[in-house]
Formats: sequence, structure tokens, C-alpha cells
Amino acid sequence: PSTKRSKRLFDFGSAVILFSLYPLYFLLIPEKKNAFVHILQVLVGKKTWVTYNPQDPAITSLPALKKGILYPAYAESEADLIRLEHLHYVYARDYHWTTDLSILINQWKRIGQSNTQHG
Repeated sequence: PSTKRSKRLFDFGSAVILFSLYPLYFLLIPEKKNAFVHILQVLVGKKTWVTYNPQDPAITSLPALKKGILYPAYAESEADLIRLEHLHYVYARDYHWTTDLSILINQWKRIGQSNTQHG
């Protein structure tokens, strides 16, 4: 419960910040409309910023997360699927909101990409 609360507080707080900075952010992001929609979805709790990559075959063995915008890792090949499984396990086991912050900062340009959504 405390981990879910921490994740939701991070999502809400960061969505408020991105929403307030959106006029500036609008100039920098490739897919503006999708980014705005994603910010709103995270703000109201429909989605989370970071979730598991649906390409992971072991995703059902992990704690459930809401649909998300970004992933801790992306698979480029079949060999990457094993890496995904391990990274998701570590992400779930050692979750801290600073991990989501790091992913959000490193992947900020992906916020508007519709191909990063799942479900």
C-alpha cells in the first residue's frame, strides 16, 4: 500500500508540474497532442508514468500496475526479452519514486509517443 501511494503521489505531482510547464514543454516535444492527453490521464489517475513493457513474457508474475506511458526498458530484439524480465523484477522489488523520476527525465521526449502506450 505504501508503494502504491508513493507511486501515485509521484505521478500526481509530476503531472501537475508538467501540466503547468506545458506551454514551454509544448515547444520541445514531438507529439504535442498525445503528450497533453497523457499528462491529463496521469493527473486523474487513469494511467501511470512508468509501467512494465508489455513485451515481457513474465509480466503476469509481477505486481499489477496501471497502464502506462513509459517503460523501465525497451526490447530491440528477442535477446532483450530476458533483460526485460530481469529489469522489471528489479523495478518491482526495489521500487522507489526516484526510479520513476529518473525514467521520466531520461525519456521525456517519449511522453507523446502513442506507440509507448499499451492496453
